[in-house]
Amino acid sequence: MLGPFVTAFRTLTLLPVPGKETHAFPLSIIGFPLVGLFLGAIVWTFFQGIRLWDVQMIPLLVVSALATESLLTGALHLDGLGDCADAFPGKRNRQQILHILKDSRMGTFGVCAVVFDLLFKYVLWGILFQHTRIMTIVISLILSRTMQGCCLVMVPNAREEGIASAFAGNHSPRYKLLMIVILAVVSAFSIIFSASWIAGAASLLSAAFVTLLWVRYCRKKIGGITGDCLGALNEFVEVAVLLSAGILPTS
Repeated sequence: MLGPFVTAFRTLTLLPVPGKETHAFPLSIIGFPLVGLFLGAIVWTFFQGIRLWDVQMIPLLVVSALATESLLTGALHLDGLGDCADAFPGKRNRQQILHILKDSRMGTFGVCAVVFDLLFKYVLWGILFQHTRIMTIVISLILSRTMQGCCLVMVPNAREEGIASAFAGNHSPRYKLLMIVILAVVSAFSIIFSASWIAGAASLLSAAFVTLLWVRYCRKKIGGITGDCLGALNEFVEVAVLLSAGILPTS
């Protein structure tokens, strides 16, 4: 019964979660939002450090939270972002892009993408820490993982091997219906726990908009998604939610 959650945490984090994994790998999508919620709880713990020390410690707390989140996930999504930044620009064909995505080395574009992504999150997390709007960060972590699960069961895979290939042939109505239910629950959570219903709606719309744009681009370039594409999507959604919801008034 806990198999889908074990698979989700073992796929998206480095945590040595005990238990057996699910035999129906697509069922693990029900655990994806919980992984985001767990990571959000870690960030919230660092946020509580403001009460123990002082607001002047916010930069240190933000860096510590970012580092811990990256460590727990094995920087999996950052790696995907870097690989996509190296592979997609230019006039490369499908096979060239897939070859670069499979290469473990990272080029200049990839390094720059990771650095700018972390800088964006450092600044935005710092602002939200300062204004005690920690739930915006938590929601960004939940929505980003939810969008990954959505793509896994609704978007074709670009190649037969890799992380995303475990879902090949499982784009059945049953899993799509399950994903719709998950999206409904996560959407309700985002609206209820955001600083305002407008901020919650902005979070959902930005996450959906970025996901649709990225999926459309990936399908045009390589015919589908890969694990690296999902990693990049995670970072795009996080930043989009932080930007759209974080700059809005709380009432």
